[in-house]
Amino acid sequence: MSLLSACMLLLACSHNHAQNYSHTTITPCTEVPLQGTQNIVYASSFGLAWKMLERDILKSDVRVRKELPLVNCLNRSDPAPVSSGHSVSLAGFVGNGIEKEITGQLREKFNREVDLSPYTEDPSNIICYAALKKIVSFNTPFETFSQPFPFYSGSSVSDVACFGIWSAGTSEQHKRIREMVRVIDPKNDGDFIIRISNPGEEDEIILAQCSPENSLKETIEAVSRRIKKAEPLPTRKRRSS
Repeated sequence: MSLLSACMLLLACSHNHAQNYSHTTITPCTEVPLQGTQNIVYASSFGLAWKMLERDILKSDVRVRKELPLVNCLNRSDPAPVSSGHSVSLAGFVGNGIEKEITGQLREKFNREVDLSPYTEDPSNIICYAALKKIVSFNTPFETFSQPFPFYSGSSVSDVACFGIWSAGTSEQHKRIREMVRVIDPKNDGDFIIRISNPGEEDEIILAQCSPENSLKETIEAVSRRIKKAEPLPTRKRRSS
């Protein structure tokens, strides 16, 4: 149990940096059910550290005294691919210097510090750590708005910061923005997929407005099938209200 506790504490530390998001759950497993108005953030890099724990240290699945759905999910799941250049995912014994390896990689890749001293008193302790940092910059900046956008989820509504185009025009900036945006498989005004990417680059952001499936995994798979099946459509002008 001490091993799992250390892993989950490190995961919780990342959550605490996210201010106070009482309606947000950060999970390393995509099989988490989608419930009501709760936001789900998938921490893909943690799964990589978990697999390193299984492969390099335990040589088997992680086992705990009390069966936990999260542990079972991590054992049977393959984590989403994450570029090693944008992540730090490590697991090892304190006695073998895992603390220095983690802090060293964090400084080198992200210029970031982390305090692992609460977990280093016993050389037999295992630290499982994951961090991901990826910055995607648009060649042409979108417009940002001082007025928040109402985000509806069930019967609740929240004001969120937003970017985009308030009213599509014929300026050079708007022409370049349209080159970065593709509308995929639009069914109606409330069901569509958008891909945002710089022309000629592999990095992309997928935004899906659709009815969710039972779990995050099923929703991602459903959106991926739609993208694979549909032909991207040219960006269409939408009337501003």
